[in-house]
Amino acid sequence: MTFCEQCGTQLEAGENFCGGCGTKIDAPSTDVQQVQAPAAHDKSISSMREILTINVNKPIWGVVYSPDGKYITSCALDGTLNIWDTANGSLISTLKHKSLGINSVAYSPDGRYITSCAFDGTINIWDTTNGSLISTLKHKSLGLCGVCSVEYSPDGKNIASGSQDGTIKIWDAANGSLISTLEGHISRAMCFATYSPDGEYIVSNSENGTIKIWQLFPDSEEQVKHDDIEQPKPEKTPGKPCINCAKTLDPDWAVCPYCKTEVAAGPPSCAACGKELDLEWAICPYCKTEV
Repeated sequence: MTFCEQCGTQLEAGENFCGGCGTKIDAPSTDVQQVQAPAAHDKSISSMREILTINVNKPIWGVVYSPDGKYITSCALDGTLNIWDTANGSLISTLKHKSLGINSVAYSPDGRYITSCAFDGTINIWDTTNGSLISTLKHKSLGLCGVCSVEYSPDGKNIASGSQDGTIKIWDAANGSLISTLEGHISRAMCFATYSPDGEYIVSNSENGTIKIWQLFPDSEEQVKHDDIEQPKPEKTPGKPCINCAKTLDPDWAVCPYCKTEVAAGPPSCAACGKELDLEWAICPYCKTEV
């Protein structure tokens, strides 16, 4: 399956001209052109040179380096993901998305996974070790909802996707569950999102001319006033032992419940802290409890 490079129209086998725009179609091929790099190891911008060209001969909508820099993955309108060797431009593997129109691709920080998204609202997660499709996430919304961009968080735990309905969705990369939906761009606006280096923020842009910065983990803990916190009550200090049975008595007891001996009257004690009090005190000076 091939597509016109100019307008993206699907071409039938053997066609020499595009039926959509009339462009002449050359025979499909993948051509790698090596360009000699500059001899001097100069990293200045003025010394940059083209060193490799890969002619895929179909519309490419996205390309990304693997974290180790050894591979490049491209996504195309025909629903394919091609993985290329950066050293020589050779094609290593091809992954096939079930739908057409893959427009963004991203690597996990450890390079173990590749995530791609398509105009049909699906997001695929691939295992780079064997090329298997691990899971497919569906960007549910009213009507057609194409996903425009995908990107892993710096720690690799989450995936952020931007879509044509103007929303950004945060997904759990491990199980594919939807964590949160960020809404703020106008509806039906093509939206793209990317993480800050620390993973605390996401910046998104939309075709309506807006850029938004989102804080992902704001301090949500409510400040509770000290007076609203229930303070633990101090343990009640036991009274003196009974002079007859030696059992420990409660300071408030006038008669021993064990041997029925009358407890000798003494100075009053605080019911909260058990401290002895002066008869004239209305408030315990030790724990501030009202007597």
